[in-house]
Amino acid sequence: MIFIKFFVLIFVVMFTRQVSANVYSGTCGEECSWSVSDGTLKIIGTIQNYGDGGKTPWRILERDNGVKIKNIDASEVTGLGKCSFEDLAHVTGVVLPRDITNIPPEAFRFCASLENLELPENISSVGYAAFTKMYNLKSITIPDSAVFNYSDVFEETSGITTVYCKGDIETCRANLEITGIADSVTILTAPETQCNGANYYWSGNACNKRPTDGRMIDCADGWYVTNFDTCAIVKKRYTLPEADAATSNDNENTIEWIFE
Repeated sequence: MIFIKFFVLIFVVMFTRQVSANVYSGTCGEECSWSVSDGTLKIIGTIQNYGDGGKTPWRILERDNGVKIKNIDASEVTGLGKCSFEDLAHVTGVVLPRDITNIPPEAFRFCASLENLELPENISSVGYAAFTKMYNLKSITIPDSAVFNYSDVFEETSGITTVYCKGDIETCRANLEITGIADSVTILTAPETQCNGANYYWSGNACNKRPTDGRMIDCADGWYVTNFDTCAIVKKRYTLPEADAATSNDNENTIEWIFE
């Protein structure tokens, strides 16, 4: 037991450093770096495989330092590893990179607060237990190319009611058969408002029509649109050329223009 505690201490010292009072950073593989600031985990590079039990440096940070990670910005990740986000129980928002093709085993296991998840359009395989014990997950958006080869992908994720398919519904249904949820959820074609096109933007976990004048907008939940073609989201502000003080989208939710 003493040896285990000593190993964990050495691990944290080697792979985690506190940059300031509220910013932490470290490495997650040979060419992978991460930082946590204001509740947002930012990762760049390819995440290595980790063992079960929340052994990622960011989970150890949560456990040992009391830091709560609420958002994951993986938009610059080039590959996920086993257990990448396991045990991040406070996460409510995730941005995944567009080009990844694989969701590894136990990637989101025990992400108990996440309600909605959108998989990138190039995903072709999903590992075992990838979405198990996500007790509050209500919907997931998947491409029709996503193949589920394991029956336990959604084990104990009983709250999921809707699957949005980016493609053919029957193909998605067939791909989901082995998981056991194909007949217990509503499978719908992901509408254009799922950010499949260039005319919509994310705001408050939903998509809204993009202003016709083409200017960038400040999303209501604090995340900012970076690319309307993919609706990738990062915490970043934009300079606008000209704009009124405020406008409203089709859902009558006020959005404010950003000036810098």
